[in-house]
Amino acid sequence: MTILRATLWVGAATMATRVLGFLRDVLLASVLGTGPVAEAFFVALRLPNLVRRAMGEGGWNTGYVPLATRLRAAGDREGLRSLARDSLALVSFIAFALVVIGELFAPLLVRLMAPGLADDTLMRAVFYLRAALPLIFGVLLSSLISAILVAQQRFAAQAFIPVLVNASLVAVLLMFDELTGGDLSYGGFLLALTASLAACAQILLLLPALFSGAESPVINRPRLSGNAKRMIALAAPGFVIQIAGQVAVLLVLQAASHVPAAIAHLNYADRVAQLPLGFIASGLATVALPAFASELRKGMGAAFHRAMDRAFGLALALALPAAIALVMLAEPITAVLFERGAFTATDRIGTAAALSGFALSLPFAALARVQMQVYFAREQTRLPLIAAVLGLAATILALWGLSDRFGVFGFAAALAFGQIVTVFVQHIGLHPLSGWQISRALIGLKLRVVGASGMMALSLAALLPLFSKALDQHVPLLLRVTALSGLCLGGLAAYGLAAWVLGLHRRLR
Repeated sequence: MTILRATLWVGAATMATRVLGFLRDVLLASVLGTGPVAEAFFVALRLPNLVRRAMGEGGWNTGYVPLATRLRAAGDREGLRSLARDSLALVSFIAFALVVIGELFAPLLVRLMAPGLADDTLMRAVFYLRAALPLIFGVLLSSLISAILVAQQRFAAQAFIPVLVNASLVAVLLMFDELTGGDLSYGGFLLALTASLAACAQILLLLPALFSGAESPVINRPRLSGNAKRMIALAAPGFVIQIAGQVAVLLVLQAASHVPAAIAHLNYADRVAQLPLGFIASGLATVALPAFASELRKGMGAAFHRAMDRAFGLALALALPAAIALVMLAEPITAVLFERGAFTATDRIGTAAALSGFALSLPFAALARVQMQVYFAREQTRLPLIAAVLGLAATILALWGLSDRFGVFGFAAALAFGQIVTVFVQHIGLHPLSGWQISRALIGLKLRVVGASGMMALSLAALLPLFSKALDQHVPLLLRVTALSGLCLGGLAAYGLAAWVLGLHRRLR
């Protein structure tokens, strides 16, 4: 499977997960509202969701894939099986210990996360947290099994099975009244428990794929091997980088808290922006790591550098047109998705501005994710950590400089500034690390991407006036959705045609 096809496959699964997550949030708002039950539920899910976000898409990949690729290149089949066995045992122990500790200290954890809760809401949050904590076990272990499959370049099961968690929650929310009899307090517990059970069910669904391969782990007494400990040590920086990204978003929201409605506008816009980011950045990063690690074992020559060029070019080819489309279609997208009921025209304008700001970071976020995989393939984690810290500092600086002048757009655009710094710092280290430098082929590829993206932008500019009446607020929703879909498909067709004329598809194979 080529890197382009694999990226599209994994990206589609990631995007499906995030679309279901978006639908889950819409349904949660409708059934729980904003009362004490909702407050307790969201506090209880804060810690499990932090673990899930820290893991990201492919959380253990950065630790497991390089080690497994090295053992495979050396022909050490027994070493591969032992690495899988010992890593599974070690991560299972860590995950189980975290859940037990969380269960024992749940009241203290809730008080630390939300000290201002009323007593009855606090006790309800503790109850929900204890139901939600097994989600941590499911996420940690299923993520490691996914990493084992990714190391074997088997993407199907690990890509689509995680959709289960959000699909289960959506199913429960759709049947909420029938399952709960209108009891919101019981409904909150049921949702927390469903999230845990679905996360643990991922493990069972992934086991057939795990044990069907030629490198399936042996079943015998595990050991605390050096490779297993090395895997944890390599994966830890990846988790820190994921957390740094979450901290950056939290800082943006905190800085926006003094502007009326800004937090809501940023939250709505972020949910939309995460859809293409998951498809492009997460999908491509998942596929790029085993590709880089495999080429690296053959030597840091022309083939490895061509693999880097293809991945960097693909990141730009997917992310740049998506960013341009989000900026140009920010208001129609916001209007069709959100503008109804209490969501006013003023909210549409604010959310569209935030979406445009988030869109600016998309090409840089995609490129940063792919660059990072080169370092992890080399088992070098120091520079990506430094880049993440400097990117976080740049985001803080940009917040100070942009927010007063550009409002909600400035808050969102600050993340783009942080991503630019991250890309720049990681780029500086690529030549010393691998001998790579920008080639004429990559420059030509980038120029073709810019040309095709420009043609798409011109097409969207021509189509927008033709669809304006169909996108009017007074038009039935189904027609508005159809019109927006037509705009998106028109832009995609224009980009695809321009890419074919410019020969872009041949250069990305």
